[in-house]
Amino acid sequence: MRVLYEPNITMPDGRVWLPDYSVELVVSIDYDQGEPYLVVDDILRDVSDWREPTQLVSMFSDAADPLMALLGHRIADMAQNDEDLLDEVVERECADFRASLGDLRRREAREMSHA
Repeated sequence: MRVLYEPNITMPDGRVWLPDYSVELVVSIDYDQGEPYLVVDDILRDVSDWREPTQLVSMFSDAADPLMALLGHRIADMAQNDEDLLDEVVERECADFRASLGDLRRREAREMSHA
């Protein structure tokens, strides 16, 4: 699943280091003894300028320099500890599951009515 994420990377004095910085996270949910936790599978950053179509580049790809990869790991750590983000992803996963289940039930009902 992909989600937009705006990390608040702060300096020691509390000021935000990168204001208005956003990335697209590729995330999944895993479970530890029944408790969900967020797994960041990739972090994508739009490297296009305003006149170009969106060009997402992985912060962990060969195209990323070492500083970009370090920043990506910091963002992944922040995201994996963000309870609000976890709640949002779990809610979206549940909604997707309910929608898929509803589609399956409608398909089964149609097949039963044609049999």
